[in-house]
Amino acid sequence: MRNRTSDEAERAVLGGLLLTNDRWDAVADHITSADFGIDRHAVIFEAIKAHAEQGAPYDVVTLGDWLTQRNLLGKAGGMSYLIELARGIPSAANVRSYAEIVVQRARLSALDRISDEIKQVNTLDQAVALATECLERVADRQGDRARRVGELREDWERARDAPGWATGWRDVDAITQLRPGELIVVGARPSVGKSTLLLQLGLRLAMARVPVQLFSLEEPAAAIYERARRMAEGTPRGDAEGQLERLEQAPLWIETSTPLTIQQLFARSQRARRKRKIAVVLVDYLQLVDGEGATREQRVAAVSRGLKSLALGQELCVIAAAQLNRSSESNSRPRLADLRESGAIEQDADQAWLLHADDRITLDALELIIAKNRNGPKGDALLRHRKAHFRLESMDDLSMCTYRKQLDQQRGGHVRALRESL
Repeated sequence: MRNRTSDEAERAVLGGLLLTNDRWDAVADHITSADFGIDRHAVIFEAIKAHAEQGAPYDVVTLGDWLTQRNLLGKAGGMSYLIELARGIPSAANVRSYAEIVVQRARLSALDRISDEIKQVNTLDQAVALATECLERVADRQGDRARRVGELREDWERARDAPGWATGWRDVDAITQLRPGELIVVGARPSVGKSTLLLQLGLRLAMARVPVQLFSLEEPAAAIYERARRMAEGTPRGDAEGQLERLEQAPLWIETSTPLTIQQLFARSQRARRKRKIAVVLVDYLQLVDGEGATREQRVAAVSRGLKSLALGQELCVIAAAQLNRSSESNSRPRLADLRESGAIEQDADQAWLLHADDRITLDALELIIAKNRNGPKGDALLRHRKAHFRLESMDDLSMCTYRKQLDQQRGGHVRALRESL
């Protein structure tokens, strides 16, 4: 029988995984040890899998120790072979493509075996029956994900009963909530309050014992801690020191590494989901994540699709800040079309929140416009932006109707003053 195994592809998969642990999630749902045509490669893959599924780091040393404890180091080719694999590939970027080659070769080998079995039968009916059975076995490796409507009931019941989380802002919670499986995009111009909103949401959820992962690509760690400290100082209940201590112990993990690709963000979120049971991922901000594509619009669209896939595939609530186009400043209020550089963001988002603060007035109010809500109503909420403490609070003493009247009055005063100066 023809040998279909690609030694180079198998070595590239293992070498890529040894080069960086972040690439495990890129292949975990695609390849198994049974796909490897070389026995020692299958043994090494099982060792890597055992570490990755427990959230444990792996390298030549840890794999060698694991294999030695199970008397498998010899079957894996010894320490020298592990070292050779780790040094044999310069980059792990294409490990998914290498895995696809390995899987395709494994399926072709299975078809070769089917062909040999068919040659041994004596009748056409036996050949057809055997071929059909064997082809179904190969096809089953790819999985059949189609289901009838009735079979979706369990998913519907799980989604219905899934815990949604309140934001803590009265007017926002009256309209919507944070739900697993959804991508929420928070759009605004620079310095309006995107980062404040994301960090405050993350801290508030973590204080409620909801595990959160924050990817901050715009601010260093020291600046984020300073924001958290100022938020604690501005808490209405006082006891800033005690509040800060509780914030420091809350299940909020923050990563400030940059640059960051959507593949890396996806893999690290999956690992955090597995190790820390995170329920919410925050991204500040979307256009700073690197995606694949020939144009800027295609790259941003790839990031948007990746975040949506992360939310759906891992049942996470993903909240991503996004820049609005400069042209939005000329509008009285931002619109969905103002999301910068890609219409895909608007399409992928389950909810789109647009923040708006009018610099021409003295009110410290911030409008949160829920311009899209795939599974609920749209609407507007009014928040007070306490910039000195990096906090957003419910506007208990001012309704949206009163705010808009005051807004019109102050704008009218500006117009009159401008006319008088001419």
